[in-house]
Amino acid sequence: MGNIINSSGGSPLVIVLLCILLHLAISSEPELDRKFSKAEIQSCSGCSLNRLPEVRAFIFEDVPNYEDAEFKHIQGAQPELVLYSHDHKEVDRIPLRDLSRKQCNALLKEKGFAKKSKKVEKEL
Repeated sequence: MGNIINSSGGSPLVIVLLCILLHLAISSEPELDRKFSKAEIQSCSGCSLNRLPEVRAFIFEDVPNYEDAEFKHIQGAQPELVLYSHDHKEVDRIPLRDLSRKQCNALLKEKGFAKKSKKVEKEL
């Protein structure tokens, strides 16, 4: 039996397989890996939200920095994170009322949402 690794540093088959794996890792779309396609934070923009400064700061200062996340004003609504599937159906609804700003951000990240790159933010 011959040695798999030759004197040039590696078998051509191994190198080809590594190149294919690298290509797949680079070209995979994170949105397709994510369970949810969209996050919508639904809430009134005043009233009860004014009594929740941490959640208010999250909604108006942090949410615009996330990809595929947006704020939707609904008069009189308590703040909730609404998650949608790739076929645009509501999958989950999570109340934000008792969470801190840090916990709200962690929740979005936990659900697979990433912050926009600096390049994308500058284009907007």
